[in-house]
Amino acid sequence: MSNILTMAMGGVPYGPVNVISSNANAALPSTIVTNNARNAVRVLITCEDNPIRYGFGGIIPVDSLSGHVLAANDSLVLGHPEAISSFRYISAIAGAHANLQITGEYSE
Repeated sequence: MSNILTMAMGGVPYGPVNVISSNANAALPSTIVTNNARNAVRVLITCEDNPIRYGFGGIIPVDSLSGHVLAANDSLVLGHPEAISSFRYISAIAGAHANLQITGEYSE
């Protein structure tokens, strides 16, 4: 059974942007965090294949050691500017990189 996610868009969407995770932790692409001089108010992240570990608010994920797990075929919605700007992720398994689809939403 697949997961179904409903995201009520109240603003202007941008994306999806395709990103591949790596063995080094990374932030969201700058084009998602800020787009056309507008900060994202919500971000949808879908993990298509291999899992990632993620954190925000100063948590730096380390593969297999810290952070939350976003499994293959799962999605995560970030709904606060601080969570969006401080979001960090890394491949959960070294060498098994994830294909992420990331869509931002911006106030009109």
